[in-house]
Amino acid sequence: MVDVEFIRLFFPDPAAEKIACKCARLLAAHIGHRAMLLRPETTLSEIAGWIEISSQRNVNFIMALENELGFELDEFLNDFHHVTFRDLVEHAAWRQPKAP
Repeated sequence: MVDVEFIRLFFPDPAAEKIACKCARLLAAHIGHRAMLLRPETTLSEIAGWIEISSQRNVNFIMALENELGFELDEFLNDFHHVTFRDLVEHAAWRQPKAP
């Protein structure tokens, strides 16, 4: 398995850091070493290109990501040429319940 823990360095918020690592590990499971190219500014369209956008693997990845994040990605996929990995991670962190 590819070690993608480097991604945590880009997310100072603990909740976002945790989500970024989970998503990066999920991506690495689908594309292997190409996951090392992941950066916060990577767009969802670039990620889809790494997975092969027209393949069943892409659908499987999106479903797995939705399951991991706990929400559907429809609103992000409508603008996936501009939405970044950071946008996705920060939205997911914002949706999490805050500790008292």
